[in-house]
Amino acid sequence: KKNDPNEEVAQRLLDFVTSEIGYDHNEAEETKFYSVQFMKKPNEVLYSKQAICGGLAITLASLLEQTNVDYKLLYLDHHLTIAVEGNYGNTNGLTFDFGGRNYSIAESTTPGFRIGQSILKKPIRVEDIRYVQRPGKTSKVYNAKTGKPVMQK
Repeated sequence: KKNDPNEEVAQRLLDFVTSEIGYDHNEAEETKFYSVQFMKKPNEVLYSKQAICGGLAITLASLLEQTNVDYKLLYLDHHLTIAVEGNYGNTNGLTFDFGGRNYSIAESTTPGFRIGQSILKKPIRVEDIRYVQRPGKTSKVYNAKTGKPVMQK
């Protein structure tokens, strides 16, 4: 099978984020004491070269915005990650259908993560995804179980 260019782009961008930006364990410890998390902007993450899961995911999303790769933000309890559209395989059980399209988790907190293949030490399960969002001007947040928007006007 010839690799899809979008799949290669998504993996390369994930590789950039996981190799060039470290997980900030100090920031992660500090957030345990607050009921909110202060999110760094992508430019702050790139400048500091450190972030926790939210900053890493938002930075990857910012990079994906500049490509043709369709992606979703995935909200889990105490974790934010990205899923990218494509046929990466499902060796790791982190691929799912949303809106009739195939998405695989691209975990930005794990250096060397291979989309559709890598097994995580601290497992994420597809069934633990609470909300799904495609950011944008008219972005909606969807309930991951029902596929329906959380709020409708």
